[in-house]
Order: sequence, then C-alpha cells, then structure tokens
Amino acid sequence: MPESGLARPDTTPLPGPAVPAELIETAARHLGASARAVATALTRTLPGRDLITPVGPLIHLGPAVATLPGPTVTALRRGHHRLPDPQEHQELPPSGGTAATIGDQTPHATAPHDLTHPDPPPPHSSDHIVCNTITALETARGPLPPRDLPALQDPDIRADVQSALTGIGRILIRTPQGTWTTGYPDTVAEALNAADIGTLTAAQRTVLAVILLHTVALPRAQGRHTHAQWDTTQHGVTQRQLSRNRVLSKLTISSALRALIAAGFVDTTGQGTYVPGPCLQRLSETRITALWEDLIIAGRPQGHLARAIQQRRQAARPTASPQEHP
Repeated sequence: MPESGLARPDTTPLPGPAVPAELIETAARHLGASARAVATALTRTLPGRDLITPVGPLIHLGPAVATLPGPTVTALRRGHHRLPDPQEHQELPPSGGTAATIGDQTPHATAPHDLTHPDPPPPHSSDHIVCNTITALETARGPLPPRDLPALQDPDIRADVQSALTGIGRILIRTPQGTWTTGYPDTVAEALNAADIGTLTAAQRTVLAVILLHTVALPRAQGRHTHAQWDTTQHGVTQRQLSRNRVLSKLTISSALRALIAAGFVDTTGQGTYVPGPCLQRLSETRITALWEDLIIAGRPQGHLARAIQQRRQAARPTASPQEHP
C-alpha cells in the first residue's frame, strides 16, 4: 500500500499497522481482481495460512509473514510504489476528469523508494545457505540440534542469519540445551500482544496455565527439579486432572487442548498425559522470567514480591508525553 495510505514499505513487516478490509478490497478491484476472489482470500485463504489476521473490520499481517525470506520481502518493497492508493480511489474523479494511473508520476502518485533494508548478505556468505537455515528453523516444530545446522557453527554465517531474521521481525535463539530455534524479539512480541494478534483465547490460556502449573511450577516448588525452563519436564498431567478445574467444562478443555497441541504449546507423552510443547522453547529469557513472575502474582497477588514485580513493571511502562495529551 502506498506511503500516502496506511503503510510504509521501509518499515519492518511485523507487526505492521491495522488496515480496513474495505481499503484492501478497493485496491484489489483497481488492480483487476474479482470481488469474489478477493473476499475468499481475505476471509478464508489468507487467514487459514496465518498470513493475515482479521480483527473485526481491520486486517493485520499474520504470524506466517515472519517466515517470509528476506529476498521476498525486498521484492515486495521494490514494487510497493506501483500499487494504487485505496484512499485516493475511494472518491473517483467526475466524468471527464483524469485519474492517476498506476505507476505514473503525477503529484498524486508515490515515487519509488530508495530501499536499503535489509542489507544484502556479504560476499563471503551464500544466499541459499542463509535461506535454507532460516527455513529449517522456522518450519521445525521444535529446536534443532547443532548437527542438523552445521552452517551456524560459522560465526559469519550465524551473523548473516541473525541479520536476515532481524529484517523480518525474528531473532535467533540458542536454548539452554545448546539447540537452535527462532522467535519474536520482545518488542515485536509486545506489539503483537497489545494488538491481540496471534494470542490465545481465555480458555486456552487457562488450560495452558494449569498444565504449566502441574508439570513445571509445582514439581519445582516440591524440589523435584531446579531448572527455570518451562519446556523441560518429566512430569505430565492428565485430562482428568485438568477437568478438576470447575470453571471450564470438559468440552471446553478438550477444544483448548486440540488448539494448543496444534500450535505447539502443548505436547503428549503417548501415555495419556500432557506436557509443555516445543513452542515454549521459542521464548526469550525475558519471556521465560515473565512467566514465573506471572505465577507469583497469580498465586499471591497481595504478597510483597508480587507487589514489587507489579511496581517494577508499572515503572517500566512508557508514559505519554505532554504533547500527546494537550
């Protein structure tokens, strides 16, 4: 979408701004796409592949956009100026007037942008090695051992992979076990959470919290393990134990479990028990610490430690400047 519309091509793809669906439909219509095909793409095809996330009348880019390789993002940016401005086309000129055509250089057209990000890989690194490494990391259900990614042993290639991931709003993560995975940087994760994009439902969060409580938090409090990781445990929980939560029905719990397993937040042991899933290994150290703090707040919200955590978080939140609230 042109810069005079709702997006800028030189910014990071995710999380991106929210866009009204009607503006997308208007732009697609002026590109010659059929209304039926556009409606199918916006309501079924793209959301089904997590490329977009509809939130009411607005559309956000979906989490799958983070898996787009750098060359693809660069190509999309390069052709950005050729797209029509949907806001401009909402009011067509009267009969006999002259409308700006796609790609012309009238005052209403957007000039090509000088795109310099992401930076191209240095000469010593092969593009296909970087792309293949990122593809393996992003599509794997869980972290990959170093033997499966020998290219990451090279510091230069590892730096190129990290640079390419930064361009699509992702980071390279080395787990405590020495394996490799990818995840969202804290700034992107906070923006997605604030916009309610890709987040869990209330029922799914409740079920996940109970699973983490039974499989990680309680065993640690009982001295059965000492690590701080949410994804490493030998203790499972059964659906019968989860059903003791009287707030949620068995049907709701079963539905939440299916969604959590599909998303990788929960896994099964093959013995009818549930454990934390591999998706939790994509959390940064900051997010792992935040989960433990949330547990402290939930367990004893009026305790001294809980109040200290809440005060620290409140102080860390950005405050609005006087200019923003005249």
